[in-house]
Amino acid sequence: MPKLLNKTNLFSLILASLLIFLLVSNSINEQIPPASNIIQTFSNSGSTSQNPNSDQTYSSQPKIVLGYCPTMSAHAKTLAQNNPQIVLLEHEDSAQVLLNLKNSKINVALIGRVAKSWEVENVSSLKLSNGSTLIYPQKSFIPYSQLEQLTIHTYLPSSAARELFSPSQKLVFHSSLQSALSSASQAEPILINWDDYQDEFELMVPYDSQGKIKSFRIPILYSSTYNLTHLVLSGI
Repeated sequence: MPKLLNKTNLFSLILASLLIFLLVSNSINEQIPPASNIIQTFSNSGSTSQNPNSDQTYSSQPKIVLGYCPTMSAHAKTLAQNNPQIVLLEHEDSAQVLLNLKNSKINVALIGRVAKSWEVENVSSLKLSNGSTLIYPQKSFIPYSQLEQLTIHTYLPSSAARELFSPSQKLVFHSSLQSALSSASQAEPILINWDDYQDEFELMVPYDSQGKIKSFRIPILYSSTYNLTHLVLSGI
């Protein structure tokens, strides 16, 4: 009888040990995720090229409202593509854009001309390109096809001036801006470099069926709150 009890006790001990082993094994397996989950987690957390949190990063930063006039639409869209913070707001004309900038309704202005000094007091500017334009005694608009009927004075190099007009355009060349201003009559526009534009000048704006001729415009950014160079080159 004592020998039978010993065998029973031994069997019970083995059974208990087996149950404990199974319980521990199941617990460990539950804590280990499937292999596919491990790979997915590593792929998301280890990737530096896709940056899964990029949308959250941009949404947490303040938006930049950029107002622009219709002729600057292409430039505005390019800036917005390179800077996810930019929100575009089209205006009817440059005067409205500058007014809203002055009243802090937008953060950055993009227009196709040099602003008058009184329009942009305490505001920084950045030209996105160089160019030339026509000035006249009073602000005026003219069909591009009718420019041939006028004599245009300029001090710009012949090659730079002639590429803006038809081959039959009559151009009078001068040695300086002052010479052109002194020689041109009240009915004759002057082609100048945008860098020489002054507050007392008024624009003659050529246009066609598509709107203002863009070759006589220049993209310029204005803002009193943002670093415009940083905005253009690397975003904010």
